[in-house]
Amino acid sequence: MEKDIINKIIRNRKSVYPKDYSKKEIPKKVIEEVLINANHAPTHRLTQPWFFKVYEKSSKEKLCELISQIDSSKYSPTKIQKYIDKINQSDTVISVFMNRDKQNRLPEWEEIAAVSMAVQNMWLTCYANNIGCYLSTPGLKDEYGKLIGLKEINEFLIARGLGFDRLFEVEEDEHPLIFRFVQQRMIEVETYLIMDKILGFSKRIAKEIKDSYVFPAEQYRYDRYSEFLNLSSDKYVKIMKEVFDA
Repeated sequence: MEKDIINKIIRNRKSVYPKDYSKKEIPKKVIEEVLINANHAPTHRLTQPWFFKVYEKSSKEKLCELISQIDSSKYSPTKIQKYIDKINQSDTVISVFMNRDKQNRLPEWEEIAAVSMAVQNMWLTCYANNIGCYLSTPGLKDEYGKLIGLKEINEFLIARGLGFDRLFEVEEDEHPLIFRFVQQRMIEVETYLIMDKILGFSKRIAKEIKDSYVFPAEQYRYDRYSEFLNLSSDKYVKIMKEVFDA
C-alpha cells in the first residue's frame, strides 16, 4: 500500500502556478513539514549545501519592496512587476540557496544535485498536502541575492566592528548572524552547539524571533544532534576566552 502511495505522489506531482492558487492560508505545520523534509534529502558527506528563506505575510510585503528596488535599466519594469504580482498571488514564498562546502570536498555538480533533491522533497510534500507550488529561477535572482546581502554575509563581519554580541541579536524578521553562519556552512554545527551550550543563546532567540518555521525546525535538529556529542563546557570556555581575548 505504501508503495502505491509513493508512486502516486511521484507520478502526479506537477507545477501549479500563482494565477491558479486559492486564497487559503497554508498551515504553519505544513510549511514546517516542507522544510523538515527538504533537510532529509541525501547528500554526499552530509554537506547539506542548502538553506532557505521563508516569506509570508509582512515579510512577503518586504520581499515585494525589495524586488521593486531592482534597477529597471537591467530588467524591464514590466518583468519586475510581473514577479511582484506572482509573490502577491502566493501565500508563502520560499527562497532556495546553495552554499558550497567550504572545504570543497565535492564537485559542484554534486552540491547542485543535493539541493535539487531537497527541492524535490519540498515539491512532493506540497503535493501530498494538496498545496500547489512550482519552481522558478527568475533572471533577476542575482540582483535579489545582492539586495539581501547574500555574498556579503561572512565571518569577517565580526572583525569589521560589529562586536561579539551582534552575533546573537534578532532584528526585525531576520535570523541572527550566528544562525545564518551555521545555515550557510560558514561555521560548523559543532561550533554552534558548543557556543550555545556555554552561552545558551538559542532559547532567547526562540523567544524573540518571529520565524516559526526554519529556526524551530533546525534548532530541534541541532539539539537532537547535540545529544550524541560529548561537550565539555569548561574545556571550551577556556578556548573561547583565549580566542576572544586575543
